[in-house]
Amino acid sequence: MEFDADSFVSQCRAANRSGTDPINAVRDVVDEAVSRAAEILQVLPASGEEEILLYQSSDLTIYRVLVFQGLQYPPHEHGMPVVLGIYAGCETNLLYARLKDDHHRVKQIGRIDVGAPQVTVLEDHVIHAVTNSHPEPAAALHVYFGNLSLQKRSLWTLDLDGEQQFDLQSYFARARLLELATYRYK
Repeated sequence: MEFDADSFVSQCRAANRSGTDPINAVRDVVDEAVSRAAEILQVLPASGEEEILLYQSSDLTIYRVLVFQGLQYPPHEHGMPVVLGIYAGCETNLLYARLKDDHHRVKQIGRIDVGAPQVTVLEDHVIHAVTNSHPEPAAALHVYFGNLSLQKRSLWTLDLDGEQQFDLQSYFARARLLELATYRYK
C-alpha cells in the first residue's frame, strides 16, 4: 500500500477530533506513517522545496519539511503544540528558554536529535532552532495544532539577543545566512 498524503491528512484530522487526548492520537497517526518511510519518500521525496503545505485549517496545519545539511533555522516559537515525524535523516532541535531578567532574550538550554523513523512532540511554549549536520536531508511531517500562518509568534536574531515578530521572509533569510556562514568557515 502506497502512502497517500490526502489519507494521512484525513487521519490526522480525525485523530485531532477523537476525544480527550488529540496530541497523542495524532502522534499515533504520525508514528504509523513514518514507520513506512520508503512509501513516504516515493510520494514526498527528500528533495525539492524546503516546505510543502499539505493541509491548513483553523485547528491543524500539516507540512512536509526538509532540512538540508549545514542549514540552521533561527530560534522561534509556534505558540501551539507540534508533532514532528522524521521519516528520513536526522533533525536536530536546539532548545531555548527566555532569560529570567529579560524575556526578550533567550539562551540555549538543550537539544533533541530526532532520527528516522522517530516522532516527538514539542509543547506550545517551546522555543527551538532546527538544524541538520548530516549529509542526508532530514525529511519530516510536521503537524501543528492550529493555523500556523495566523498564529502570532516570535523569532530571535542570530546573536540570540533580540526578539522580533515572526515572519516567513525573515525566518528563511536568517536560515540562509547561517548556511552561508557554516560553509564559509569549514
